[in-house]
Amino acid sequence: MTLLYTEISQEFPIHGRCVFFVADRRITPFGTGRPTHYKKLVDVPYLNAALGFFGLAEFRHGARGFRMADHLRDFVRQQHAAPNLSAFATNLTASLNAFVPSSLRGSERSGIHLAGITRNALPEFWFVRNVDDTGAPTLGKYEAHEQFLARDARSAGFDGQNPQTLPSGGRLYRNGDIISHVVAWEAFDNTLGALLTIPFFTGIGSPNDYACWIRFKIEILVHFHKRFEKTLLVGGPIDTIVKYQHEA
Repeated sequence: MTLLYTEISQEFPIHGRCVFFVADRRITPFGTGRPTHYKKLVDVPYLNAALGFFGLAEFRHGARGFRMADHLRDFVRQQHAAPNLSAFATNLTASLNAFVPSSLRGSERSGIHLAGITRNALPEFWFVRNVDDTGAPTLGKYEAHEQFLARDARSAGFDGQNPQTLPSGGRLYRNGDIISHVVAWEAFDNTLGALLTIPFFTGIGSPNDYACWIRFKIEILVHFHKRFEKTLLVGGPIDTIVKYQHEA
């Protein structure tokens, strides 16, 4: 299982809006195989974007074994001609529908967070998935939908073009084994976050500071899972990727 977190931030001085990706590395294989660890985040530098996956991580088809992480890295290397995230998401959807056997597309939860900052300074979040809004794999195939500009920002007053009409606050998206995240995240901000306002603690003044803060909270959750979860689903090192609206 996975704890996959993507946040489109509010404005930072100098850097503007940023997109933050955080994920653990634990892979729980089918059957009796031992858990392994590898990266679930992939940088897409030529589109100022990144992606991460949750759910289906490994499968066998015939005599061969396949890894979602390997497929996504190969796909990213082949997509330099994609002009924007919309085209990239469309191509990724077709690639996943060809890569994952139909029997698994209809039975195993699988999804991709794809997000970045466009050349027009607009953040986009694409959700490529085979699950419905309840998290069940009822779609039977992968579909791609942009959920920040087209849904969340639009409902908060975005006019569809002007970055100045974007909502001032951030927006987070999470998938995988998220129960602990849902319960604890706001409590972390209200308790440990309050300590950061005390002068002798280092506050959050930059995107790198904020990335460290998100990573720290995720690490607390991973340690909690390791100590108290009956069947460990989240763990391993934590990876982060930050994409900037404006490079310093």
